[in-house]
Order: sequence, then structure tokens, then C-alpha cells
Amino acid sequence: MYEWPYNSHGWTALELLGVTAIALQHEEPDATDWLRFVTSVYTPLWPPWGGEDGGWSQGINYWTRSMPTALYWFEALKSATGLDLYQKAWARSNAWFAWYFHPPWCKRSHFGDGNTTAAGAVEALVMSRCAEARGRAKARPLQTDEGYFRWYADSVRAEPLDEALTALLTGSAAPARAPVAVPQGTCLRDVGEPACGTWAGSRCTRRSTTRTRSSCC
Repeated sequence: MYEWPYNSHGWTALELLGVTAIALQHEEPDATDWLRFVTSVYTPLWPPWGGEDGGWSQGINYWTRSMPTALYWFEALKSATGLDLYQKAWARSNAWFAWYFHPPWCKRSHFGDGNTTAAGAVEALVMSRCAEARGRAKARPLQTDEGYFRWYADSVRAEPLDEALTALLTGSAAPARAPVAVPQGTCLRDVGEPACGTWAGSRCTRRSTTRTRSSCC
């Protein structure tokens, strides 16, 4: 992965190897070495498609394909070792990527192929996990963000993912906060994408969003 960091299937394989290594700790003699390898490579390098602003340069569609397996790995690693990848700068900000570039009332996303679907179960899951992680941070404005992310997750109507991931949707106990105070524009400098939109009240009565790609935002 050091040589081919943009190999998305390679990252998925690493995540699955990490989960497998944790599951086989008491059965496979090499499992500890597998886990040490995956953790040492994954933790500093992933994701190669975004930075501290939380962006994903491949666009929403590829992000939704990558995140379920990543979250399996995040949860397994945190449960087994206490290492919390949700507290990485990218992970703490990633929910804002979905918020601005695929809001829950929008019927499509922008940038990248496969962008003709509404926000669904993956967006709700990421928002729920980010809300729970923000709550663990016990610092403002992180806890304020927790309520906004909960509001987004509650606003999405979609078929659930598998049972293990769906169970994670209840991770945050924060009350939902309508996005009346959320800035109506942002720029994710890590991927060069600004976005702006308008929303008001708990039902977001104005539902317009505009995005553009820029190399100098």
C-alpha cells in the first residue's frame, strides 16, 4: 500500500484482513502478526483520498462503497485494542463531507460517477458513528456537531445494511439538532471542493445546494 496507496481494493483487503486477524487471535498463530501489519500500515496512511478536512476525492459514490468495510475495521479495532480510528482528524470531519455534498434531502450527489442516488444507509451509518465519536470527545464544538449528525442520520429513509452495521446506528444518545446554525457553505481544501446550500428549520424548507470543484478554494 505504500507503493500503490490509491488501490481501493487493496485497502478493503487490509480492512478485512484486520477484522479476520482479530477474530482469530486465539486460533491462528500468525494472527497477531497480521494485526500488527495491518495496523502499522493502515493507521498512518488511510485514507489516501482525503485529509484533515474530511473529504473524499473520488466522490460520494466511491465513498459509500468504501465506508462499510472501513467501519467494520474501525469497530473491531476499537473493541479489541482501544485504538479509536474515529478520533483521527479525517474521521472527525468526514461527516461534514456527506452533509454538504450529499444532504439528506438531495436526490443525487455530485463529482464522480454513479451520482444519481439519494442519501442512504451508508450516509446514515457514518453520521451515527461520527455523532457517537464526537460525544466521546467531550469537547465543544464537537458535542454540538454530535446533534447535527444525529439529525442527518434520523432524516435519511433507507433500507438498512446488514444487522451488524445496522446495530451501530443507535450508538449516539445525543438529541437531534436542526441545522439552523450550521454554516451554509464550506470548503474542503484537502480535496479542493467548496459547497454551499440553504436550509432553515427542522424540515429544511429551502432545499437548494450548489457545488463546484476548485483547485484553489
